[in-house]
Amino acid sequence: MKKIILAGLAILTSILFAADPIRFIAPNPIKGSLETLKEAQIIELIGAVGPESLAFDINGEGPYTGVGDGRVLKWREGHGWSDFAFTSSNRTGCARPFAPEMEHVCGRPLGLRFHPKTGDLYIADAYLGLQVVGSNGGLATQILTEAENEPFKFTNDLDIDEVEDVIYFTDTSTRFQRRQFIASVLTDDDTGRLMKYDLVSQKVQVLLRGLKFANGVALSKDRSFVLSGRDDEWQNLKALGSWSKSWNFRNIC
Repeated sequence: MKKIILAGLAILTSILFAADPIRFIAPNPIKGSLETLKEAQIIELIGAVGPESLAFDINGEGPYTGVGDGRVLKWREGHGWSDFAFTSSNRTGCARPFAPEMEHVCGRPLGLRFHPKTGDLYIADAYLGLQVVGSNGGLATQILTEAENEPFKFTNDLDIDEVEDVIYFTDTSTRFQRRQFIASVLTDDDTGRLMKYDLVSQKVQVLLRGLKFANGVALSKDRSFVLSGRDDEWQNLKALGSWSKSWNFRNIC
C-alpha cells in the first residue's frame, strides 16, 4: 500500500511539474516584493555560452555581456547580438562557444562597468586582469595584472567610483584560476582579495585579504560603502568608512 501511495505522489508531482515547472519550484513570495521578473523577456544568446556581468553604456545602449570565448557582446534591439570587444589578441582556437581549456588564451571577461564620465568600458577578465576598452570597442588594453607583487589568478568583478576616479575589484583567489573554481571551493581556499585601483595615480591597494571565493562588487549610490560577496556560508562583506581614511569591515548577512 505504501508503495502505491508513493508511486501516486510521484506521478502527481510529475504532472504538476510538467504543467508549470517554474511555478512548481518557485520560492514563497517575499512581502513587499514587486515580483517584476516574471514579466521579463528572455533574450536568446546564440553561438555563445556563459553570459556573466551585464552593463549598459552611458547612452543607455546594451546590454553588454562577457561570454565564455573571450568576447564582450552588445545587444541591439532589432539586430540581436554583435561583437563589441575582445580581451585577448590571440583568437586562435577561440571560435568554440564552450572551451574551458582555452580560457587562459582567449580570455574570460567577467565583471563589466562603463565609466560614467569617459564612456570607457572596464573589464575584469578572469585570466588577463583589469582591462579597458574605448566606447567604440575592439581589443581591450591591459592595465593591471597584480597587486602588491602578487599576480591575479581569478579577477572577478568591479565597480567604479567616478567621483574619486577609482575602481573597486576582486581577485577570487591567488591559488586557483577560474577553470579550477571547484578546487577552490573544495579546498576552502581563502586567498581572495578586495582591492582599490586609482585611475589617476595608477596605484593599487589591497583593502581586504582572506576572502573565500571573493565575488561581486557593488558601490553604494551615496558612495559610503562597498559590498563584496564571498561564498563561505553565503555571506557578504560590507566595507564601511571614508575612502580617504581607515576602512572597517563587517559581515552583514
